[in-house]
Amino acid sequence: MPVSDLSVSTSETAYIPDFADGSGWSTQVVLVNTSDGVLTGSTQFFGQTGQALTVTVDGQSATRFDYSIPARTSKTFQTAGSATVTTVGSIRVSPGSGSRTPAAFAVLTSRRNNVTVSEITVEAVKPVASNRMYVENSGNWGAQESGSLQTAFAAVNPSSSAMTLSLELTGMDGTASSFTGSVSIPAQGQIVTVLNQVQGFSSLPNSFQGILRVSTSTSPGVSVVGIRARYNERSPAPDYILATVPAMNEAAAPSTADLLIPNIADSGGYTTQFVLLGGSTA
Repeated sequence: MPVSDLSVSTSETAYIPDFADGSGWSTQVVLVNTSDGVLTGSTQFFGQTGQALTVTVDGQSATRFDYSIPARTSKTFQTAGSATVTTVGSIRVSPGSGSRTPAAFAVLTSRRNNVTVSEITVEAVKPVASNRMYVENSGNWGAQESGSLQTAFAAVNPSSSAMTLSLELTGMDGTASSFTGSVSIPAQGQIVTVLNQVQGFSSLPNSFQGILRVSTSTSPGVSVVGIRARYNERSPAPDYILATVPAMNEAAAPSTADLLIPNIADSGGYTTQFVLLGGSTA
């Protein structure tokens, strides 16, 4: 669960790159007011082609849900998840006139036979021109082999024109690979895809670790989040479990301060993987 930085203040629209609802999926949107005043605005769900979606939230169906959040409190919106077909898209949190933007994230929950099998948090991401993220491909993903995993990514286009994303894979040592590709996103639209579904990445080997660069020349940029997807060892049908992977803004100023990882676990069934990523070209 993300922790909000009290020193950050913005009145820009917040973009949550991914949500899912229906056929076992539901999404809870969480808005946190970190200020000492009331925050007002609206939350909207958008489909992959950029259209505003009618979604059932807390028993009411609409394309827009207004909020008013008292100081230092939070507000949640829970989708019904009752549809037989999964709807996928993005979420936008727009502050009212003169109001700050709340800290925003979504919790996506997947259930099979009414049993929760996976749950991930997708935080609002500011659009930027270029990102880098750690990616991994292992095992026979296409055959749903137990223990196989692959990185996917979700991206939302906040602009009023179509956007082309340029995709480049490099090795863990930064060396260029032969894997390059591109994907198009409609105006206000969204895309979510695993790596080997991208044209140019279909021959990605079953054992790969590297860095994916996602960039666009369309202003104001793209909001991206990585998704680590894995089939667990449950038999006879493995569960599809997920975790988010952050995308690093190439333009962000490097930090010289120490970084702390608050929790690790090892043994007793637990292992921990550490990923150190140089987010820029320097």
